[in-house]
Amino acid sequence: MQTLGLSHALSSIMWLCGPIAGFVVQPCVGLWSDRCRSPLGRRRPFILVGCVLICCAVIVIGYSSDIGYALGDTKEHCSVYRGPRWHAAIVYVLGFWLLDFSNNAVQGPARALMADLSVGHFGPNAANAIFCSGKWHEWFPFLQTAACCEACANLKGAFFIAVILLVFSLSVTMIFAREVPLLRATLARPMRRSAMKRE
Repeated sequence: MQTLGLSHALSSIMWLCGPIAGFVVQPCVGLWSDRCRSPLGRRRPFILVGCVLICCAVIVIGYSSDIGYALGDTKEHCSVYRGPRWHAAIVYVLGFWLLDFSNNAVQGPARALMADLSVGHFGPNAANAIFCSGKWHEWFPFLQTAACCEACANLKGAFFIAVILLVFSLSVTMIFAREVPLLRATLARPMRRSAMKRE
């Protein structure tokens, strides 16, 4: 955000999204996915839509400088600072909020799917991988533009790789994770007070 010329105070508004998304999105999506009767299964529709939205969000964030430039931000080279780039900043914040909400929408169903599939001998199996690299702007020179120099181009490159890995890993999940669609008869019904007293 500071590369777009905004103060720390204004950029802190962007970070407000995390707690809001965690408080609102995960419980709602969790409830909806628990009751989803899609032929794809309970979790997959939410994982799929969330994946598409994450891909869109990271592209919007990565290209926020270029979008802001197209919308009328100061016609300047990326290395020359002439004040805040408001269009780019607004696009960046909207993209970041979309990313945070989409990420929360994917996390709940993905964790629930892991729990659904981790019954019995699958329980102990778990894996995490972290991929990190540096010189994206050298490997993909087309990422640098008049509005986006090395740091910005590196961000775009990292987002492209993140999108590729996300699409690949979630495609594997969508294809190979077998899920039984929820039938209407098996929907959980809220307990009545009389039933609770008996227990």
